[in-house]
Amino acid sequence: MQKFIYTGVIALLIMGATGFAPSAQAETTTSTNTAMLEQIQALMAKLQELQKQLATIRGEISAVLKENITEGTDDADVKRIQEILATDSTIYPEGKVTGYFGPLTKEAIKRFQVRHELEVTGTIDEATHDLLEEYLSEATGGAIPPGLLKAPGIAKKMEMRFREGCDNSGKGKADFCRKLKIKYEDDELEIEDETEMEDEDEMDDSEDDEDSDEDEMDDSEDDDTDEDEEDDN
Repeated sequence: MQKFIYTGVIALLIMGATGFAPSAQAETTTSTNTAMLEQIQALMAKLQELQKQLATIRGEISAVLKENITEGTDDADVKRIQEILATDSTIYPEGKVTGYFGPLTKEAIKRFQVRHELEVTGTIDEATHDLLEEYLSEATGGAIPPGLLKAPGIAKKMEMRFREGCDNSGKGKADFCRKLKIKYEDDELEIEDETEMEDEDEMDDSEDDEDSDEDEMDDSEDDDTDEDEEDDN
């Protein structure tokens, strides 16, 4: 009898174990799926953040053109150059923005070089390349402003900005840098004169402040003397 009871208990335990196993397994699976879903959501959030950062980086480097852009090149950099040239119909009357560097683009580059007194080659040499980058830096949100090349004073602004980097320029920009130095020599002298005048004004203001402080001290001493005389009386 006792043996029968033991056998029955064991059987019940086995049945209970096999009966509850699927339920426990299901709970474990649900828990695992929930954890995986949370991880996926976290990864998606990180991906969105990285995409935003990438968009920011792209905006920061949008003013950089690759080197060695030659006739026959077909890419996004050529397209951006064409977008710049097309903002002035006297430079690029056809205004085609295709991304392909063909004869029309070459002629437009020549006109651009004539305007800025660069060596007229129709090729994007170092000086032409870097000056185009100066124009490209005027883009906002990746878009070239309409009429950029026709904007009042824009040519001088770009050349002056270009000139700031002439001290560290390569050999390919040396001739253009010399031209700009001569061209804007008077402007540099005016800037130096204005700076000197500002420094002199600051020195005069400082001296006036010192004189004012000395006058206040003298007045204070006179007041003390008058008080002492009153006390003596």
